[in-house]
Amino acid sequence: MVKKPEPIRKADVIWMDGNLVPWADAKVHVLTHSLHYGVAVFERIRAYPQPDGRGAIFRLREHVRRLFESAHICLMEVPYTKEQVMEACREVLRANKMNEGYLRPLAYHSDGAMGVGAVNPVKLTVATWYWGAYLGEEGIKKGIRVKISSYTRMHMNSDPTRAKVTGHYLNGVLAKREALVAGYDEAILLDQQGFVGEATGENVFVATGPSTRRRSPAGSSRGSPATASCGSRRTRASRSRSGASRAITCTARTRRSCVARRQRSRRSARSTTAASERERWVP
Repeated sequence: MVKKPEPIRKADVIWMDGNLVPWADAKVHVLTHSLHYGVAVFERIRAYPQPDGRGAIFRLREHVRRLFESAHICLMEVPYTKEQVMEACREVLRANKMNEGYLRPLAYHSDGAMGVGAVNPVKLTVATWYWGAYLGEEGIKKGIRVKISSYTRMHMNSDPTRAKVTGHYLNGVLAKREALVAGYDEAILLDQQGFVGEATGENVFVATGPSTRRRSPAGSSRGSPATASCGSRRTRASRSRSGASRAITCTARTRRSCVARRQRSRRSARSTTAASERERWVP
């Protein structure tokens, strides 16, 4: 039986091109260019509650910088500055009275002309909602079952894989669905040479003795992770506390053994986040 993801816990408003729009009214035209051709860039950012009751956005500046880098790679000109986008993220959280949540800034080509050569105006939206652990609380406590996908990770010479583009996620969507149908929780995609690439929605960290390594950003199919360095520090910290790395081991063919990093709980993420990596706002 395929596990179905839980519906989104809706917020009150969504930020759309400078305006706060009620959730139900946040709409785009059916001929929006990005809907047809998959050229849109986005970020996924977490905000966590703090002991003083306020919230903290994790590495907001780094995520927004990567959003602009993805747009640049896709020849998109975002009609806002980085500072304006960061303030939009804070504003939508304040407006929804949320001190924790998931943020999704998205830049896309609007409607107008059609065809792969069309260049329509770029618009920006920032949505937020409550979203628990990506693989569920049970996955954090008991671990998850992982399989090697039959789908191969996209190659950087066929698409601008360093950019976090919506169209790139078809690769992960198909691999994820294949894994769920087969009774697994997640899939790992291999590259064209048979080496570990990434999971469908996560990066893969490999623990080898005292060091922790991650797939090179240049080989990532969905952008250079803005949280990669923190992931390495947390893995090392977990090993020092427990005496062994907490990981899920999955074995495939020769040279295809891998160790997939178990997703950390939100509490662990909050406790290990340095103050310099936080962007605060008043709820």
